[in-house]
Amino acid sequence: MLDIIRNSSRSLPVKIAFGIIILVFVFWGVGNLVDTGSVSLVAKVNDSPITYVEFERQYMQAEENILQRQPTMKREMLKEMGLGQQVFQQIAIQELLKQEAARTGITISPLELHKVVSSIPAFQTNGKFDPAVYKRLLEAQRTTPGRYEGGLTKELLSEKLMHLMTAAAYVSPDEARQRYNYLRETRTVEYIAFPAADFMATVKLADDAAKKFYDEHLPSFAVPAKIDMDYLLVAPETLVKPESLAAEQVQAWYEKNKQNFATPESVKAAHILIALPENAPEADVKAAQEKMATVQAALAKGKKFAELAKEYSDDKGSGAQGGELGWIVPGQTVPTFEQSAFATAAGTVSQPVRSQFGLHLIFVEEKKPAGMKSFAEVEHQARAALAAEQGNAKLREALDALQESILLGKSFDEAGKKFDLTVSKSGLKSAAELQTLGISAKDAATLIATPANVTVDMPIEAGENRFMLVKVSKAEKASTADFESVKKSIEQNLKNDLALQAAMEKAAAIRKELAKSKDLPADMAAKLKIASGMSRQGEFAHFMPNADVTRLVFQTTPGLWLPSAYSMTAPEAGMQAVLVRVKEADLPSDAEYTPMAEMMQNSLVQERQQAMFQAFVHKLFSDAKIEVLNPDVISRKGR
Repeated sequence: MLDIIRNSSRSLPVKIAFGIIILVFVFWGVGNLVDTGSVSLVAKVNDSPITYVEFERQYMQAEENILQRQPTMKREMLKEMGLGQQVFQQIAIQELLKQEAARTGITISPLELHKVVSSIPAFQTNGKFDPAVYKRLLEAQRTTPGRYEGGLTKELLSEKLMHLMTAAAYVSPDEARQRYNYLRETRTVEYIAFPAADFMATVKLADDAAKKFYDEHLPSFAVPAKIDMDYLLVAPETLVKPESLAAEQVQAWYEKNKQNFATPESVKAAHILIALPENAPEADVKAAQEKMATVQAALAKGKKFAELAKEYSDDKGSGAQGGELGWIVPGQTVPTFEQSAFATAAGTVSQPVRSQFGLHLIFVEEKKPAGMKSFAEVEHQARAALAAEQGNAKLREALDALQESILLGKSFDEAGKKFDLTVSKSGLKSAAELQTLGISAKDAATLIATPANVTVDMPIEAGENRFMLVKVSKAEKASTADFESVKKSIEQNLKNDLALQAAMEKAAAIRKELAKSKDLPADMAAKLKIASGMSRQGEFAHFMPNADVTRLVFQTTPGLWLPSAYSMTAPEAGMQAVLVRVKEADLPSDAEYTPMAEMMQNSLVQERQQAMFQAFVHKLFSDAKIEVLNPDVISRKGR
């Protein structure tokens, strides 16, 4: 199906179910597969037939989708990857969900189906469903309204089924708050750093230390094999350049795809929030109302809304910006806030409106009606989109033609002229360096193993829809650096290691003393520094991230030192031995959490729904009777 149609799919349950199909089949196993030798059917799912025609249609569609995205992929490779088994699994789960919907009495009425189809932007012109556009898009993908709507009906049935099976999913406000606290907690730490550089003067290196290290670590001085290559980069942007398109072409594409540039009604708003929980007692409600009345009175006397937001708003994020929320479109905020914001005239302030977060006073600065961006506004964007579309369409043809020209003996320069492609040079690169060009590790290894003056017989993938036709122009074998060329760097590294070892020993001795007494020696107390705002994902102070230190900081009770000294790196000061004490844990405030409460709770509910639906689908497969009648069709044997 067209990407734009595929992206319009509403069916979360289908996506969840398909996402766990492979796992389900691992548990289900192949013991239930029975080859009964039927000819016209591929399989039966609880006695419901899966026809040869249906399987072939879905297999061909899946195959075509993959080949469009990966032009160098061969059909034989898809067969070896088990595409037939994946398609069969997809069909089986669709059938099981359909059967369960029928068993529970879930149906999709023609009115429901029409409402969904007509709401898909791809099928609309000027915001209204356009039957001609609908038919044209489906024909472009060689399908019919009946077939498309049949698949959509299955998705909608599955969606209803998911809602039924997961209706009991619930997450308490306390659980949501605990999860938010965990994610957003920060810690303030105190630390003493012992730079290795301070101990460098004490380091003495044996005369033969560098040579001994070199001999013992000879593999680490290996110089990897490298190649230089000439290549033609074949990608949508190299095949069709936006500036090469005629204005008439771009204008026609814009008219055909105008619905993609629709803009919804929007308002530019600011607000002042007086935080108030939904179940707040009457006394708290009254206090919040009085505080809001104070704000309104100040506003009536001429005080600026932005100044009042900074002073009174409990939404500290927007409050610091004068209450500014920027442009808001429908569906972006909670319903009560949205209704008030869009009902308020531009340049005026609303009456107080209550949401689950509290009381809001909304200043609507500007309003924009729904509309369509003009061609002049989006010409650059439309030109790039059309170029990418045409480039993608030419990709496979270009690759085939270029390969054929090169196989027939044409130079890369000659072959590339037909598509206005120029030859590039990589410069000497190792396998790891080749990967920075988007080449996979496997293909990089193949290139490194290719002798000089040899053309690689297959295009090399260099990212999504990007390919290289490659000729290796120079190849250097792997070697080992001689001792004299690396002697100085070895000696410096050994000295650094010894200096760090001395720093760690000093820090360990101090930590041992701290186990006996909580008081730091005066000279150490003077070196104590504080770093605040350390998160579970981040670093503290100016040190590079250290996963062990971060983990221990969040496991250690405030007031205690971490159990030992740790080696850490500061970009400017180098390696250091560090002692760390957790000073305090900082949890997010109510004012920070309140605007996020609903989103957090909804997110956790969705997680629970997904887990429940996955268990449900697993049970369907466990109880199902699956009979494979023609395994050769699924495995593509003989095809």
